[in-house]
Amino acid sequence: MDALAVDVHVVFTGAGCSYDDRDAQTVAAIRRECHDEGHQRTLDSLDLFKGVAQLPLQDIRAAIEELACAVPP
Repeated sequence: MDALAVDVHVVFTGAGCSYDDRDAQTVAAIRRECHDEGHQRTLDSLDLFKGVAQLPLQDIRAAIEELACAVPP
């Protein structure tokens, strides 16, 4: 990152991983795994990496729960 003059990198699974065609429970599990991995990456290098939360929008309740987990108060 230093060689490319990149100060911060956002850890993001990408729009291709939206899984809009899958059920909410499956998507919530996928999102949780991605968030856990991204969270660990940011903890390992707080000054280099920032995370992004993606939510299972098929189910509003699951989306709210995942948002609460991904962005604690």
